[in-house]
Amino acid sequence: MITRKRSLALAALTSAALVLTACGGSDEPEDHAVETSAEADSSWTVPPLPSTDVLAESSQSGSAPTTVPSPPTAPPALTTTPPPALPDTLAGANENDAQSVMLAAARTMLSYAPGKDVNQSAAAHRAAPLLDERYYAANADSFIALAPITGKQWQNWADDHAIVIATASIAGDEHPADQPEKVSRVLAVTQTATGPDGKELSKNTFAVYMSAIKLDVWRVSAVAVR
Repeated sequence: MITRKRSLALAALTSAALVLTACGGSDEPEDHAVETSAEADSSWTVPPLPSTDVLAESSQSGSAPTTVPSPPTAPPALTTTPPPALPDTLAGANENDAQSVMLAAARTMLSYAPGKDVNQSAAAHRAAPLLDERYYAANADSFIALAPITGKQWQNWADDHAIVIATASIAGDEHPADQPEKVSRVLAVTQTATGPDGKELSKNTFAVYMSAIKLDVWRVSAVAVR
């Protein structure tokens, strides 16, 4: 009896297993079509490629394009202020010729009107436009005794209302070699004093050593009477 019951139970378990196997189906996953965005939307198109200009720029170092700076503006040209025009009394001097300037300066510095001029410094002041400003400023006080004229002689000329006129020429004495910006010469100067009636009162000759330097134009930079 017991054996019969075991046989019936085993048969029932076998039948149940067969039923489960038939209902389980295959382990392979079913294939399902995946709908892409292109299939879902028929209006989709391929985006356009960048222009060749953009591609060319992108192919470089990757940095932003640089601009070439404009060349610097040239500074304004320097200009030199021209010297002031010479007064009429010195108009005959050629400022571009050292000898001409020295001769004109000597004639002016050594010509006087003793009745009106206090001393020789007045004549030096009239010649100042032909002198280097630095030289004139440094020697203004010494021009009172530039030429070998005594106080008594000056007073006699003043009493006689004399006019003293100086003439000058380039002497043949040796002098330093000329340089592009400096020239030295020895001048022979003669002073002649005449009265109001034109009568000659006195005459004096001496040597004057002069130098001139080239600024914009030539100017006397040294004077020595011997």
